[in-house]
Amino acid sequence: MHKAYSILNGAELEDLFKSLSKKIQLLEKNINYNFKNDLYAQNAIIHPSYKKSKFELLEFMGDRVLNLAISQIIWDEQYKSEREYAEKLATKVNKYTLLEIAKIWNIKDYIIYIGEHIDSILVDACESIIGAVFLDGGWDSAYKLIKENWPKQSMSFAELDPKSILQQWIHQTSKQHKYTLIKQDGPPHNPQYTVELQVNQQKIIGVSRSIRLAEKSAAFDFLKKYTNLIKK
Repeated sequence: MHKAYSILNGAELEDLFKSLSKKIQLLEKNINYNFKNDLYAQNAIIHPSYKKSKFELLEFMGDRVLNLAISQIIWDEQYKSEREYAEKLATKVNKYTLLEIAKIWNIKDYIIYIGEHIDSILVDACESIIGAVFLDGGWDSAYKLIKENWPKQSMSFAELDPKSILQQWIHQTSKQHKYTLIKQDGPPHNPQYTVELQVNQQKIIGVSRSIRLAEKSAAFDFLKKYTNLIKK
C-alpha cells in the first residue's frame, strides 16, 4: 500500500479544512474520479509556492505514468521507425497539451498557489493530479483518466518549439541537459545574449536578442546536429 502524506495539521488543517474539502470536490467532479484517500488529492492541488508538500513527487510520478499511458495508447498506430514513434509521442505529451487538459479540468479553480506563472503551475498540476490518481487507484484508474481525456487531435511535430522537442528527446533518452548564459553584449536597448546548451558531454551555442530565443536557437542547432528529429 502506498503511503499518503499529510501536509497540514493542527490549527492549519482546521482553518483550511472546509476550503480544501470544496476544492477536492471540484477536482473530483472535473476529472470524474473519486479519491479513496483525500490526502493524495490534497497533495496534488497544494503547489509548493504556497506550502511545502509532496506536489513535486506526484508531478514526477504523473509525468512517468502519462508518458507510459500515451505510449501504450498510440502503440497500435503504424510507425515505420523509432523516430516516427518518438515524434508522435512528443506531439501528445508536451506543455501545450498539458495546458489544454489543465484548462479542460478547470485546475485554476482549485489549485492552491502563490505567484504569477499560472500556466507553468497548471501544467505541473496536471501531472501531479495524474500521479495522485495513479497512487490512489492504480494503473487502471490513471490509464482510464488519460485515455478518456487526452486530445484525440494533436499539433504537428513541426509546430513544437525546439526546446519542447529537445525536452521530449531528453526525457526519452534519459540524458541530462542545462542552459547557461555565457555572456551579454551590446547596449541595453539592443542586447545580444550568448547561451550554451550542454547535453551530457556535447555543447552548442545559441545567440539571440533574448535569453529565451538564444536557448531556442541552441536547442534547434543541437537537434539538427545530433539527432534525426529535425531535417538537416
